[in-house]
Amino acid sequence: MITSTLLIPVCNESAYRAWICDNVFRCIIMDNRPTSRVNQQFRACDLTTNMLVDILAEIPSDTESAASDTGSESGETDEELQLLLPDESVVEFEEDLNEGVCAESDSVHILSNATTKFSQEYGSNISSNKSSSTEIFGCLFGDDLLDHLVYQTTLYATQKLGGSTVFKPTDINEMKKFLAINLLMSIKKYPSYRDYWSTDPVLHESYISDLMPRNRFSWLLGHIHANDNSQQSKKGEKGFDKLFKIRPLLDYLSKRYTESYKPTEHLAVDESMIRFKGRSSLKQHMPQKPIKHGYKVWVLANETGYVSKFQLYTGKIGQEVEKCIGARVVKHLSSELTGKHHKLYFDNYFTSVPLMLDLKKQGIYACGTVRKGRVGFPKDFENEKNMSRGEFQFRCSGQGIMALIWKDRKQIQFLSNFHNIENMNTAFRKSKDSSCTEILCPDIVKDYNTYMGLVDKSDMVKSLYEIDRKSKKWWHRIFWHFLDVTVVNSCIIYNEHCDNDQKTLKQFRLPVVASLVVAISSSTPNRKRSQI
Repeated sequence: MITSTLLIPVCNESAYRAWICDNVFRCIIMDNRPTSRVNQQFRACDLTTNMLVDILAEIPSDTESAASDTGSESGETDEELQLLLPDESVVEFEEDLNEGVCAESDSVHILSNATTKFSQEYGSNISSNKSSSTEIFGCLFGDDLLDHLVYQTTLYATQKLGGSTVFKPTDINEMKKFLAINLLMSIKKYPSYRDYWSTDPVLHESYISDLMPRNRFSWLLGHIHANDNSQQSKKGEKGFDKLFKIRPLLDYLSKRYTESYKPTEHLAVDESMIRFKGRSSLKQHMPQKPIKHGYKVWVLANETGYVSKFQLYTGKIGQEVEKCIGARVVKHLSSELTGKHHKLYFDNYFTSVPLMLDLKKQGIYACGTVRKGRVGFPKDFENEKNMSRGEFQFRCSGQGIMALIWKDRKQIQFLSNFHNIENMNTAFRKSKDSSCTEILCPDIVKDYNTYMGLVDKSDMVKSLYEIDRKSKKWWHRIFWHFLDVTVVNSCIIYNEHCDNDQKTLKQFRLPVVASLVVAISSSTPNRKRSQI
């Protein structure tokens, strides 16, 4: 009976490089004899390049091997130790796609993935003629969307007030002014929006109060709308959409975000939260997130923090519980990346073996952490208690999927469909006595730590100046959130267009506010209550 032994490198780079030895020495397959002989002669930490050359020199050729099979003096040829070269059969776990299970076989495989180099154009897809912050913001949040908001706001006011109350319809100039005031309020923050119009000279903000009367601002805040309520299907009817009230805005921005920016080589899929503490069936509770209550948004983010695609989570549809939701979300968000050899990173909520296989077939490289006990993940790894910091173990499949566990403070599991185990880095960790220790760190760990935080990067930039507008209407928080995301995306594109004029988010936000204000009509706003 043939058993398999997979070597675990010791925790220093020189020993590991000796273990690799230019990718020639792969693994040891031995028979059922005690392992002491192998451990004494072929431990990875004791190998040097010269020793490996001597070992390989003793490997018989095909003709010599055949002769020894027939003319062995001892008759014990089957018990001789054999070394496998890279192109031979090795330990692998084979995926059964119908059941999603990885089965351990009787051979060992060291993954040597050959990835296609990323050669796509990436970055801004907006004409270089549009170089001002106003023009770039207008490409993502255009006048056609503003016209839609104006029409739906007036329609909603008509439906709500009927013919009993006379009101002043809004127009595109007033809508721009309204949005400009909200963007400015995210920089100049007061406890209540009414404080900007306060009669107390300490609180009074003349710039905002001169743009629009307080009562008119309140009226727009209460009547702004994005869809026709009379067209909404009732719950249980065909075509019912939980996001109906905000659907036109989401569809519009999703399309503009995708068209305006070509994805970078490395991208990340992760959850983002929109703060909301009111009553809504869409609200989620995520105790591990900085924002614990609110709406969950799946986000595809680039290396620059640009949000290319997003999808709001609406919860369970009907009475059926959706299975493999993580895989569905990743496939939806990465649908535009097919065949372009992007590298996609996601956490253990999404990662599974079947997903890695599907993405590899579509020409998308992917890497992610994986939860313990996930179906298909090998279960024969060494116990965590027997591993030291910096040690790792791995298994590889014939389809090019690598499963790896790496010990830091605790054991971490990874899956990848493009990483090579030969590529190695080091990391520094502090000991209890404050001394720094250098440990081995596989490329898969380094890349994951580098690129997994792209969605968090986008959230961090947005949080610097975001519209924190409380409302009883559940969809208002979503509206203001994506207005902020649009400003962040526009700022990223602007900085790519203008290398010599880099702007912070605040420096970019102020010209956008100024341009929206300048666009208003020269007529003086009417302050009479009867027309509000």
